[in-house]
Amino acid sequence: PVRVAPGSRRWISENVQGGRIRNVSGALRRAPGEKPVMSVSYDFEGAEVRLLRHFPPATDGHGRASLALGSYAMELDGGRIETPGRAPAEIGGSTFRVPDVRKKPADAEVELRVDGPLETVLELMDNRPFRLLEISGRSADEADARLRLAASIAFPLKRGLGADDVAYRVDGRLEDLRAEALVPDRPIAADAL
Repeated sequence: PVRVAPGSRRWISENVQGGRIRNVSGALRRAPGEKPVMSVSYDFEGAEVRLLRHFPPATDGHGRASLALGSYAMELDGGRIETPGRAPAEIGGSTFRVPDVRKKPADAEVELRVDGPLETVLELMDNRPFRLLEISGRSADEADARLRLAASIAFPLKRGLGADDVAYRVDGRLEDLRAEALVPDRPIAADAL
């Protein structure tokens, strides 16, 4: 129905640019005297989704999602995100969860997994709202490495989020790090950091 979940509908229409849904399964149960309970699950493939307003879209997303007992969960088995002129970063293994979709505003939990070139991730983080490189006065080309990152992020699903609204923890590992110009006259190299 058109009136169900208008905020989610708006987000999908603005940010989901393509993909296929398969293996859709749904159920509607109602015990005598109780409200109906609905569940739906599906697989998706070839998804192209803009994760944040000013980011390039994630492409070739595939995985599964379900809505059951008032909780939404999406698991991304594979997908990638890239910036122009850079190799893509893989984001498979990431999840998005809304423990209670009935809560207003609902809370979101993201487990983000990234595996790819450090330069790609730095370029991504230079988009709004972060502007990491612009603020630091640095360039994504100052270091070359492979980044393996795991981030846990929790925030309410509402417009106008402030820094205090977002809780996060980020763990990462840099492999094959080479930085010739990061520190003047001091090349930096490490197999793992």
